[in-house]
Amino acid sequence: MVSRVGSLIGAAALVLLGFRGVDIFTAVLRKRAAQTDTKMDDQLVPIIRTSLRVGVLALGGLFVLSNLGVNVAALFAGVGLLGLGVALAAQDTVKNFFGGVTVFADKPFQIGDWIVVGGVEGTVEEVGLRSTRVRTFYNSIVTVPNYTFTDTNVDNMGARRWRRYSTTLGLSYSTTPEQMQAFVEGLRAIIRANPSMRTDFYIVEFKEFGPSTLDVMLYCFIDAPNWNDEMRVRHVLNLDIVRLAERLRVEFAFPTQTLHLDSGPGQRFQAPAPPEPDQLAGAVNDFGPNGAAGQRTDRPLTSGFDNG
Repeated sequence: MVSRVGSLIGAAALVLLGFRGVDIFTAVLRKRAAQTDTKMDDQLVPIIRTSLRVGVLALGGLFVLSNLGVNVAALFAGVGLLGLGVALAAQDTVKNFFGGVTVFADKPFQIGDWIVVGGVEGTVEEVGLRSTRVRTFYNSIVTVPNYTFTDTNVDNMGARRWRRYSTTLGLSYSTTPEQMQAFVEGLRAIIRANPSMRTDFYIVEFKEFGPSTLDVMLYCFIDAPNWNDEMRVRHVLNLDIVRLAERLRVEFAFPTQTLHLDSGPGQRFQAPAPPEPDQLAGAVNDFGPNGAAGQRTDRPLTSGFDNG
């Protein structure tokens, strides 16, 4: 009886000592994980700690059972059959576990990344061994089973440095060739002047003659770490485009039918006179890198406004 009590006390001491060792080990892992750029390591440390503590507790239990005279080998055989039955009944859980291991090993995304997977789009908030929690843009939480990531394409939008902005600007048919050329060159100058835009590759061209518009293609890239910053840069860029159009007296068109009436017999309708060539060139230069007409993301327009 005394020997059994001693075995129990010894097993408890070993378990407590093992727990202490696990805590020290995971504290070192947590410190190293904090020094890395990815947050996946921080998510993995608690899982490792829990797994090791369970392992220590299981070893302690086996030590106690062995000292109590229990046939551990027979017990393992019974547990193996039971485990096989449980595994067959819980295949999805097993798939989720190995899916979680795959996520931590391959690291297809990090905490905070914007991802699109299986019809779910949002920001990764938490990664576990069974599932991953994604915060959608309408602020709900979607729990995605980890096995989804093993057989479904994951589009990691957060891994991008450059975010594409592609649009078509429709100008009215009253736009003169000189105004069109100045508008296109002004758009290029705005892109070159903005530090949040990619300046080594962009496309700004008079694309085609639309049914009711002269279409200008704007294809460029924004340097932004997240969606909110991307929208801010788009805001600044679009405002500069509107200011440039006003300066050049260029009108944005939309699908409509216009009826021009002669002001008198024998007199034809006259569109407003466009600016002189030197005025067009001056507008382009003012929106360039050394000009003062554009807003710029690094030099926001604050006079008379509250930027929050």
